[in-house]
Amino acid sequence: MKKYGLILLSLTAASLSAQVPVTQTDAEGYLARGKQLYEIRNYTGCIDQLRAMCQFDAPADLVEEAEYYGAMAQYRRGDGVDALRAFVAAHPASVRRANVWFAIGNEYFLRSAFANALSAYANVPETAFAGSEDADLTYRRSFCYLRMAEFDKAKEGFDRLRSDRRYSECADFYTAYIQYSKADYAAAETGFRRVRSGSKLYNEARFYIGQLRFHDADYDAAVQIGNALIGCEFPDDMKAELYRYVGESEYHLANNDRAISLLKQYTELCQGTPQRTSLYILGVAEFREGNDEAAIAQLTDVVAEPDALAQSAYLYIGQAYLRQDNVDAAAMAFEKAYKMDLDRDVTETALYNYAIAQSKGGRVPFANSVTIFEDFLNRFPNSKNAAQVEDYIINSYMADRNYTSALATIAKLRKPSEKMLRAKQNILYHLGVQQFNAGRTADAVKSLEQAAALASHDKAVAAETQLWLAEAYYKNRRYSDAEAAYRKHLANTGRMKSNDAVSNFGLGYALYQQKKYEAARKAFSSAVDGLTGSLKGDANNRIGDCYYYARNYSQAATYYDRALADGSTAADYSLFQKGFMLGLQKRHDEKIKIMDRVVADYPSSVYAPKALYEKAQAYIALGKNESAESTIHSLMKKYPKSSDSRAGQLQLAMLLNAQGRVADAKKEYRSLIKSAPTSDEAKAAAEDLKVIYANEGNLAEFAKFMKGVDSSYQIDENEMDRLTFQSAENDYIADGKTAKLAAYVKSYPAGAYAAQANYYLAESAIAAGKTADALAYAERVAALAPDASIAENALAIASDVLADTPASEKAKTINEQLLSRATVEANRCKALLGLMRYFREKGNNAKALDYANRLTGAAVADDDLVEVEYTRAAALAATGKTADAIKAYAAPAQKPQSLYGARASVELAELYIKSNKLSDAERVLKRLVDTGTPHQYWLARGFIALSDVYARRGDKFQAREYLLSLKENYPGTESDIFEMINTRLNELGSSNAK
Repeated sequence: MKKYGLILLSLTAASLSAQVPVTQTDAEGYLARGKQLYEIRNYTGCIDQLRAMCQFDAPADLVEEAEYYGAMAQYRRGDGVDALRAFVAAHPASVRRANVWFAIGNEYFLRSAFANALSAYANVPETAFAGSEDADLTYRRSFCYLRMAEFDKAKEGFDRLRSDRRYSECADFYTAYIQYSKADYAAAETGFRRVRSGSKLYNEARFYIGQLRFHDADYDAAVQIGNALIGCEFPDDMKAELYRYVGESEYHLANNDRAISLLKQYTELCQGTPQRTSLYILGVAEFREGNDEAAIAQLTDVVAEPDALAQSAYLYIGQAYLRQDNVDAAAMAFEKAYKMDLDRDVTETALYNYAIAQSKGGRVPFANSVTIFEDFLNRFPNSKNAAQVEDYIINSYMADRNYTSALATIAKLRKPSEKMLRAKQNILYHLGVQQFNAGRTADAVKSLEQAAALASHDKAVAAETQLWLAEAYYKNRRYSDAEAAYRKHLANTGRMKSNDAVSNFGLGYALYQQKKYEAARKAFSSAVDGLTGSLKGDANNRIGDCYYYARNYSQAATYYDRALADGSTAADYSLFQKGFMLGLQKRHDEKIKIMDRVVADYPSSVYAPKALYEKAQAYIALGKNESAESTIHSLMKKYPKSSDSRAGQLQLAMLLNAQGRVADAKKEYRSLIKSAPTSDEAKAAAEDLKVIYANEGNLAEFAKFMKGVDSSYQIDENEMDRLTFQSAENDYIADGKTAKLAAYVKSYPAGAYAAQANYYLAESAIAAGKTADALAYAERVAALAPDASIAENALAIASDVLADTPASEKAKTINEQLLSRATVEANRCKALLGLMRYFREKGNNAKALDYANRLTGAAVADDDLVEVEYTRAAALAATGKTADAIKAYAAPAQKPQSLYGARASVELAELYIKSNKLSDAERVLKRLVDTGTPHQYWLARGFIALSDVYARRGDKFQAREYLLSLKENYPGTESDIFEMINTRLNELGSSNAK
């Protein structure tokens, strides 16, 4: 029990007086007058008289007496004890020394310097005084001992004072206090009750009696006594204690309003930290009155110590948050209460409430709810809530998205119930979807196939499983399996037709990849009316392609027109294909106009050079050779590195040769061979040029020219080279075997077909996941035949491999080469993505932003699009354009399942926090948490940012608990995460920041 200060009684100073001759003008007269002035308390006059005495020679005894009264007068006047100490130093044997040391002790006593007072009193002999003066000395010594907690010495003195009329009541009171201090409460209360009602010590005695009644849980008496004392004068520390024990007593008597009022006054008046029990009781009283915010605020300061009081406080905090529908904070509080496990009843209640919070969507950073609920069933198997907890276990599988652990739990069951098997089916389905979204499509196939095997338990989930399984098969190039899965989905959707359009769209692509064009067209046609935006335009493009392969060019053109009308993101392709169809229908003038539109509207498109090439073909078909020649020259000037430019130059040479303009034709052939000697067009040009020189009878000049281009050139083809390659190629195309290809490139490393053989090997290696081999083969292709059409695809393979090391110089070089050679939109996008990543990782925000902007509107995959949006936003933020960055982050932050969506969510929230837009930050972070993003590092960063939001709001509990839960549960090892946690815990004043 806390002890409180004692009230001092007034002191009575000892005095000395004598009859003196006051009329004399000698030393004795001045001394007599000084003493007389001292007696009437005119201390300044006394000092003046005694100083005047110094003009006379006086005996030593008179001087000593004068110095005594002078020192005492200075002390009484308030000048301190220096003069007194000087006196005893000068007269150590003086008979007056006892009075002087007593006066020195009294000065310290009045200043509550009890150790100094005792030191002075020790110089007063026991026999120095008699009567009242002796009693005064005994009282003061005993009180000093009391305040120095030397209770036995204090009691000895107070026992001697019981017979003294002035001090008897004090002796009883302080004896009772000593008993109180020694926890002899019964004897103490008896002593306190002896104090009379009119005594100055009465209220103080009643204070202790009330406190003792509270200690004995006699709350009625404590309240009765305490309420009578409220309003009386007490020191602040005693007044605070009075409010405390009366307030806690009112709480125990269920008078919550009164308890709250008194305990609030206690916390305001308390010097230092209020008692945890009082804060706990105040918090619980607030909770009982429905004041949840106030309850949380009080109880938050109770949970620092790992004891039963903190466990109970966490339980009440959780219930208060649950009542406010703040299920995240509730779940964290209940988890803490459960894990402390000091009171079994509190543990069971907390764990059950944790289940309730989880069922309502509550999240604890990286907590494994399933493990907690299993623990509940193991520890409380007979709990009335056991059946509900089983349901919560199933729900938690889905809430935590910890599907692997959930499956392991179900696998432990000997005879899983129908409910558990249905849960297993659902979990496998969601795990497969999660793996698919994370790009782990092979794993997704395995999980979804297992979910499909449990189809009988939930038909709706079974149907959706087939849809995702089809998508996973397609990603793994298992097109026939994808077709079968799409058909199963369509056959089992029942009334749920919302995904039929998507399923037919996917089925169309699976058939298209198998070259089943008529079936693909029907699937795309079934899908198109249910699609919107770019998907609808894409479907119309594919329908057009299917009609094209069926040689129905007019219908193909119709659907390319529809794709344009639908706002297809591949509008350049649609327009080009429409013109191409017109040419196939021999509507060459119309084709020329369309190709002009492609070049004008999409000058940077990969279809622009193709359009110029096709325009030239149309002029040739119309017999307008000059126009064709002019168009080809335009193509070569605008797009000199394009393969279409090379094809155009070859076409121009052939056209000139056909017109009999042999010299001009030879010039174009030679130019083409020199500029791109390894290209397919150059090979064709060499064959044509050889015929021209042969017709001229000048093959020697041709051979000389070719030697200047390629020193290894031989007019006689190496038949063994060709036959060896053809055998290897046949094996690869028929069965995917690569042994002969590997043998060929070893035997003919610079052979005529080495580039093609290396490309096949690169293609096979990337499919098998052998990325290092794939990169090496792809680089050989680019080196052997940099101008060949396969070089572009080889560079695309290399770009894919190097996506894992985006900041490498090799990645930059490969993507720059790919961009310069790209004739297919997908490859152009791939190169732009690679360069965007390179400059982003290098911190070149301006260039990263430029490449991101160049990808705007491009037909990139969904995950790549999120990355592009993120890169744009991050670059804007890095360059100080905060408002623009916030707008740019909004789109990727809507997709937190992806890596860059999760990253965007955190960085957007951090910008909001810096701008003090805390509600916006909380909204973004809650969405990140609720989606259960698989990217645990960024999820952890999200929880840290949530803590920052609550810290800014002054919500100490949530700010701290998010950090503590994250610190305890986070499975990662990144040092920066734990550094951020500990830094913030230190700022919040948490003892857990270690």
